[in-house]
Amino acid sequence: MLQKINQKIRLISPSKSITFASEVAKLASEGKKIYRFNVGEPDFFPHESVIQATKEALDHGHVRYSLVPGTLELRNKIAEVDSGKYNLKIDSENIFIANGSKNVLYNIFQLICTDQDEVIIPKPYWVSFPEQVKLSGAKPVFVDPNTDLTLNIKNIIDAISTKTKAIILNFPNNPSGSVPSNNLIQEILKITKEKEIFLILDLAYEETIFQNTKIDLSKYDSIPNNLILVKSFSKSYALTGFRIGYCIASDLILKHLKSLQGHLCGNPCTFAQDGALAALNLPDKYLTDMKEQFLLKMNTSFNIVKDIFPDLTPPGGGFYLFPNATHILSKMNLSDSDFCIKLLNDKHVAILPGSAFGMDGHLRICFATSIEDIEVGLKKLKEFIL
Repeated sequence: MLQKINQKIRLISPSKSITFASEVAKLASEGKKIYRFNVGEPDFFPHESVIQATKEALDHGHVRYSLVPGTLELRNKIAEVDSGKYNLKIDSENIFIANGSKNVLYNIFQLICTDQDEVIIPKPYWVSFPEQVKLSGAKPVFVDPNTDLTLNIKNIIDAISTKTKAIILNFPNNPSGSVPSNNLIQEILKITKEKEIFLILDLAYEETIFQNTKIDLSKYDSIPNNLILVKSFSKSYALTGFRIGYCIASDLILKHLKSLQGHLCGNPCTFAQDGALAALNLPDKYLTDMKEQFLLKMNTSFNIVKDIFPDLTPPGGGFYLFPNATHILSKMNLSDSDFCIKLLNDKHVAILPGSAFGMDGHLRICFATSIEDIEVGLKKLKEFIL
């Protein structure tokens, strides 16, 4: 029977983060206190105005089908906000909303890729990138970073071939937290335009950038045909369960995305879009306060573990530490996956192996949890190592 399963499905690997989460859930169901540094999810609750707007949407009967690319009200608001953010003229026809940014990315790869195409994916990478590329029939081409895990532009250029269809960049990077400069992004955009390949920017963690790094597209009259920005409400507004993500792209791209999603699932959840609209209407202070919380948690986490990971530097954004632990793993004679399993069973501390993100010997530690759990859980990690 297995031979009857589509070859593309047989070739993809299960998400290690989701697989590991089931092990955590099993221990938790046995009544054990687990210090969770494995799931990339904000630990705060959505703003009360978002919850209220979602409830009111239900009360007012916003439970029917809506437009495939999303409600006009939400797309207009996104266009208003992001036009100012990127110094670019964006209107509602450049916005496409789907069931989370993961759904957006899947749709994009299905749209632009065919068999024999290649997509360049710099390491370290989010776990779903290579699998989604495989599902499109294309081949993921991995590119090594600089020693500090920042983008290596030379390696990216060297990886471009006649089969290259796209380059996908994720920043702040999950898992490293690295953030490229605007100049570097502009250089890559120039290269991809010249080579006539797509540049996909996954900006799920954009609102958690700790320094003043922004994408400036002011030199363009409209969004370039080869540029696709992918964004999410999950990380910025803690709306992970709402499953609302979107992309900003040219009319040509959106025309075909509408056709594809129209046959896949139709519109994204109607009343969840009302909640997302309320999130965009929150004062700027909301995002500033959130960023300050993550910065405090990052500094607390970094200060606890910096002595056991001497090469570790503070991330530029996101909510992960991604230390190189090869010296520790070698001493303990463990792979990064075995280390994480043993740590979970022995100390009830959950982190993820770097091999899930294309970087063997590293560890991903998510600090989007309480300060109390950070202090206790990471000290347990140190005890396990020392």
